Amino acid sequence: MPGLELYWQGFMDLMASRHTGMGIGPIWWSEIQKYCEAKGLDNLQTEAMHHHIRLMDTAYMKHYEKKGR
Repeated sequence: MPGLELYWQGFMDLMASRHTGMGIGPIWWSEIQKYCEAKGLDNLQTEAMHHHIRLMDTAYMKHYEKKGR
């Protein structure tokens, strides 16, 4: 949807920050926070970024686990 590109781009940028081992892990809160600070987001944008990234990450992790990778 228009206006949500900021969050999609953030999610895509943060995909590489996942911690891996026996499988993939979630994107850590601290990584999202560092990203927001680096991008100069204000408090409202940062809160929204955390919200949207968490929703997308949860969906991604469910899909990943469903595929059995």
